[in-house]
Amino acid sequence: MERTLIHLYETLGGAPCLFGYAGGFPDEHTARLIELGAAVLDQQGSRTSERGRLGYVMVEAYQNVVRHRARLAQALEAGVARSHFMLHCGEAGQTVGTMNPVDMDKAKDLQEVLGFLKGRTTTELKGLFRDGIQRTHEPGRRGAGLGLIEMMRRSGATPTWDRKDCLEEHTMFALAWSAGSDGTPSQALELLHRQRSLLSDSGCWLSYVGLDTPEVLENLGRMVETEPGLPAGGPAGRNALHHAAGMLRTNGENPATIAVLLGASMEGPALRAGVLVSEANAGTVLAQIASARSEHRDLDFLSEVMEGGTWIQVGIALNGA
Repeated sequence: MERTLIHLYETLGGAPCLFGYAGGFPDEHTARLIELGAAVLDQQGSRTSERGRLGYVMVEAYQNVVRHRARLAQALEAGVARSHFMLHCGEAGQTVGTMNPVDMDKAKDLQEVLGFLKGRTTTELKGLFRDGIQRTHEPGRRGAGLGLIEMMRRSGATPTWDRKDCLEEHTMFALAWSAGSDGTPSQALELLHRQRSLLSDSGCWLSYVGLDTPEVLENLGRMVETEPGLPAGGPAGRNALHHAAGMLRTNGENPATIAVLLGASMEGPALRAGVLVSEANAGTVLAQIASARSEHRDLDFLSEVMEGGTWIQVGIALNGA
């Protein structure tokens, strides 16, 4: 977990946000995701319509996992079949990605629907959605593909997808939605797979690389607090997140980019947070950490000079959390 955070920052990071989640997917997180995306886009001066578009796609993508992921044995859901959600906000667009287990028949149907919708114009999508709404369906079920049609129409983006048949009678299905010109569709899927593998290999269920603002930290903290059953989750995890961010913060006018990992380390549940600061600010941050360590001896840290400044990282053990 110690080196993983630097790797996350260097390899998977990028202004102004890369968020990864592989927890229990409770419904409460939908509101947090909308507010997290809005907080990030606000820093970019994005239009209200862009924030609304991203919020809609995030919620629909997240709810698709909640509603349609296959329920498997706990050991599988915590391992090879673990569901994943990704948000990447670049300088020129946003990507939302999900990966979750579905049974083979549903995966086949989903691929057929996606292939049928690929390349459709906004007008065609509107007509398909209207026709689908008017049909009679089984009680409690939406028309096949209606959710995908509306996501494509409102986002202006066609999703990319792939699957990994690593489970008996099920497959891991990945979907990535890219809006704007921030990278290619294949890069979106690659980023999704790389992030999921990194979190899985490090035993973590939440990661964030992006601007450290009060709005972002508040929503991340609420997500952590909502999941007390996960390593380093619950109120203790939320408090640790705010404590770590406070130690790493300087008095600069612009918010710094912070990297956060939450999950299980070799020593037990823990939170790791790090920043890359200038040489001028490194002394201030290290002094803040030293002051905190005088009261909390179990707090660990590391500092490393690297290209662009000094990497400073703190770790907070949350045994029993």
